[in-house]
Amino acid sequence: MARRQKVRGNTVVAGQLRAFVERLERLAEQRAALSDDTKAVMAEAKAQGYDTKIIRMLLRERQREWSEISEEQEMLALYRDAMGMEGTPLAGWAFQRASGAAEESESAPA
Repeated sequence: MARRQKVRGNTVVAGQLRAFVERLERLAEQRAALSDDTKAVMAEAKAQGYDTKIIRMLLRERQREWSEISEEQEMLALYRDAMGMEGTPLAGWAFQRASGAAEESESAPA
């Protein structure tokens, strides 16, 4: 039977607790090693001229469903249009309209 110790009124199975702690320590070591490996791969990609911010974005996207990404992109385009941000269809229309209004005011007789 496992050895039990009394700790502040609670009975703890020392062997089981030790096993959990040791497993968690090993996982922490593995996580640190993986983190170091990840940093090395990112540094290698950066040295080859890749944008690591974009690579991270790709990694996040690949973990998501396409329908979720598509919906998010549509909403982003809608919000950009509403803000009249450059590079969107509405922004182009607004620029053309503003340019046309400016040309009309310049050619109108005073």
